[in-house]
Amino acid sequence: MTAQSVRLSTFPVAFRWRFSHASASRDRAENVILALGAPQEASYGEACPRDYVTGETPGSVVAFLEERGGELAGSLSSLEALRTWMIANRALIDANPAAFCALELALLDRLGRAQGKSLEVLLGGPRRDGPFRYSAVLGAGGYAGFFAQALAFRAAGLFDVKMKLSRDPARNLAKAKWLKRIFGGRLRLRADANNLWQDPAECIAQLAPLAPHIWAVEEPLAAGDLPGCRALRKALGIKIILDESLCRLEQLKGLSEDPEAWVLNLRVSKMGGILRALEIAEAAAAQGLAFIIGAHVGETSLLTRAALAVAACAPEAPLAMEGAFGTRLLKDDLVPQPIMFRRGGLLVPGLQPWTQVPGNGLPVEERRLRPLAG
Repeated sequence: MTAQSVRLSTFPVAFRWRFSHASASRDRAENVILALGAPQEASYGEACPRDYVTGETPGSVVAFLEERGGELAGSLSSLEALRTWMIANRALIDANPAAFCALELALLDRLGRAQGKSLEVLLGGPRRDGPFRYSAVLGAGGYAGFFAQALAFRAAGLFDVKMKLSRDPARNLAKAKWLKRIFGGRLRLRADANNLWQDPAECIAQLAPLAPHIWAVEEPLAAGDLPGCRALRKALGIKIILDESLCRLEQLKGLSEDPEAWVLNLRVSKMGGILRALEIAEAAAAQGLAFIIGAHVGETSLLTRAALAVAACAPEAPLAMEGAFGTRLLKDDLVPQPIMFRRGGLLVPGLQPWTQVPGNGLPVEERRLRPLAG
């Protein structure tokens, strides 16, 4: 097959409020949107590169897709061909997971449309139809925004909460106590440190007062510091959620000796797409490892849709879902009806219009995009 042209754009939509954590603070989306085909019939994919997660930047994503996107779009014309290429080029995807994710999502959308199948049916059929329940996510900013967002989530009936940690342990503890007052006895709270500490002993000391209030902490230490995380687990008794430490299949090695200690955070963009996220979910199930389906802050409905395909087709149900904020966080989205959770954090795919359309089912409005070089 001959190479096909790919169109690269961005959708730097502003947030309704600034979102901060230990590794970054942002007030707008940072993404690369890939389109295959003419605007009226195009298939789309989204990359959310995060240099502190996979080392990628918008520039590196654009460079990869300009070099490889057209050739691959022209040659990978079936699901079997896509899987075969991915196996042969695992190291290349490992180095460019967000970039490949954008391409893979567009290819799966195109294949689904051509075969008249939804993403889930294309992938072999859903194991579950939902409803899926999403988590509230609170940033590490000041008290005013924290209280406003917490009260809004409580009013919406969400009780599964993820709280980003700051460098101030007293503030972290105060926020956790306030969340117990706001959400009451139904609160299920986990924390996300975003690799805040380097020294395990310091980390244990800083987290000890908070530990009785949370069931897990995400990425407390430098990425890949599993011995330090095991020491933290032993000292405080809370589970460790792996995010930056879990981007590739090979990183599951060594976790099977104590699977009860770990929870994996599967973000579709950082994993390299739907197929690689499902591959890790399959391996995790075989090792007795639980997982969360995560989201990079600022994802559009394209990646929310991809994450739902993973949730539907994974061998086990996720412990929690993140994302699907839609225009609760973004001031706009790429589709007329953004994919968003409703009251109680629930999202029922069967009630969504895109479930009746092949591929990802999303009518992207290209007028909202800002073209990039390519």
